[in-house]
Amino acid sequence: MVELAEKYKLPIGIENMNKVHEEAEIAYLGVTIDELSRVFNAIPSKYFGLTLDIAHASLLPGGPGSFIDAFPNRIISTHVSDNDLILDRHIPVGEGKIDFKKTFEMLMKIGFKGTLNIELPRSNEDRALSKRRLEPILSELGILKEALTP
Repeated sequence: MVELAEKYKLPIGIENMNKVHEEAEIAYLGVTIDELSRVFNAIPSKYFGLTLDIAHASLLPGGPGSFIDAFPNRIISTHVSDNDLILDRHIPVGEGKIDFKKTFEMLMKIGFKGTLNIELPRSNEDRALSKRRLEPILSELGILKEALTP
């Protein structure tokens, strides 16, 4: 994978994944900051970064802010969905308890210029609803126009 990233000069985002139960048949590259640090130390390529899944991070101690503090120069994109801070249900923004304004403020402070990807498995209506709910937050932070520019 390192060779492809370097050949095409495209960043590859490694997502902070969600907690899994002990008997799960899957293993993630990283859930916690410590696990992701080991991954990033093992593949020191300028083409690898963190895809910060805000909902996943919100289920861990310290929330998204702890990941932003730990990896300020590694965050290249985000996954945006809401949850109830107990289970990751990937629900539309505004239907859970995540403080998106605080998270986006922190991302702005580190100079984040990556993508905000609305990650919802349901309908396009849920995605459009999340976009409408994010726009006032981004507008209040003064980054709406920039966020909507390709």
